[in-house]
Amino acid sequence: MILETPENPNLNNSLIRFSDRGFGLFVYALFTVCGAAILWQGRSAGLFPAPLPGTDQLSMIEAAFGLASGEPLPAGYLYSPAYTGFLAAAKLLTGGNLVAMRMVQCLVAGWIPVVVFHLGIRLRFGRTAARVGALLCCFYGPLLLISLDFLRAAPLALCFAGFLLALLRAAGRRSPRWFLATGVLAGLCILGRENFIPVIALPALMLFSGGIRRHLFRRRPAEPGRRTLRMAAALATGLVLTIAPIVVVNLVRFGSPAIVPGHTGNVVGAYYGPEAEANRLPDPGAILRRIPEELGNFLSSYEIPNSLSFYAHAELIDFLNVAAVPFHLLLALAAIGFWRFRRNPGARLTLLLIAGYALSMSLFTFFYRFRIPAVPLVAAMAGAGVAALGDWIRLRKFRTLAAALLGGALFVAATSRNPDRLRPESERRSVVYLMIRLGRYPAAEDGVERLRRDRIPSADLAEQLIRALQQEGYHPYAAELFRRWFGSVPDGGQAK
Repeated sequence: MILETPENPNLNNSLIRFSDRGFGLFVYALFTVCGAAILWQGRSAGLFPAPLPGTDQLSMIEAAFGLASGEPLPAGYLYSPAYTGFLAAAKLLTGGNLVAMRMVQCLVAGWIPVVVFHLGIRLRFGRTAARVGALLCCFYGPLLLISLDFLRAAPLALCFAGFLLALLRAAGRRSPRWFLATGVLAGLCILGRENFIPVIALPALMLFSGGIRRHLFRRRPAEPGRRTLRMAAALATGLVLTIAPIVVVNLVRFGSPAIVPGHTGNVVGAYYGPEAEANRLPDPGAILRRIPEELGNFLSSYEIPNSLSFYAHAELIDFLNVAAVPFHLLLALAAIGFWRFRRNPGARLTLLLIAGYALSMSLFTFFYRFRIPAVPLVAAMAGAGVAALGDWIRLRKFRTLAAALLGGALFVAATSRNPDRLRPESERRSVVYLMIRLGRYPAAEDGVERLRRDRIPSADLAEQLIRALQQEGYHPYAAELFRRWFGSVPDGGQAK
């Protein structure tokens, strides 16, 4: 690499830093521009209005607007107070314009690929791997889409990736400042979703017990002393300063020390199901028996809809089909990356956090938005996987390359699911109806054909499309569709 010449190390380091800053700005701009394109096309298709009644988004928006006006959160509020506070700040910044608020969140989420890039460097995967990982974030459609919606997944993904980056810096530099930052980011993760408590506690405890240095970094643990105590105090200070205000408010106002008082009984349970609705504390045995199924949902290609359907939006927003990196492909590349860097202590720590998060979320129903917080870490490992494939080609390690590709292909095949077979019929019909209204007749025709292929009632939609084509003057083509779908053409060759 040209920048790593020994003749002028100071100039070399300056050029590397300049190059890194330039790439960071590039991926930030790329992510936000992609988000703006999705927002623009979605608005043109009639999407991204005010959140629909009965959705989590609407509840959080209403609470955030009240909070911005000085009203306290309502009793039994079921959602993250930290994210609601973020929405309240966005409301004050934009004057309550919902489109502008969506773009503000996208601008915040734009830091995700930047953090992933620096993660790849800090993990010692190499700059090529770091850049690929950042670009994969920019072309992962569900992350782009959810960064525009009033859901906490995208900001939480940023906090989780930032936590790992700060933890690595803190472990390397043993600086109280970085331990303080680690504590703050850990607190934000917990305020975003309570299942992060065990996820982030494990590496922190290992760090101060010497476990990370002994088992991950293969170093002797530091002797306990004042410096160690200062670092532990800094991490604890950051954590307490972030969480304590919320806990105190909930204790005083609601009589509950929980982070989300409305979900006190569900912190370690399942949010859905009749048992949860009845007693808020479902059968632990039933939860444990469901874990393999939910882990399978985490690994699969299917983006399980909840509050926001990725597939419905992808049919109406063309750009989401360009940003079409599926999640199980990211996982396959991440597995290759881990195998290549399996002796890398940072790779082990990253895998630990991904596995811990997946296991903690397997206690709940795995909707696709619940996978989003793990995406930056998976993308960083996937970038290492792509770089590993390139290295094996360059070094002519064709056996290793073939084994990796075969293993990845088998995993992708085993975890692939046909979304059309799993999506609700009502959703698919609604999308076709909207396409007809928008005048996107070729897409609507394709939608009707797929509904017919899957034996979903579609005669009414077919008739609406034919009438719309007639009104636009496409009489011969309308007649052709009538003949294809209904078997004959009445009235001398023109469809009614």
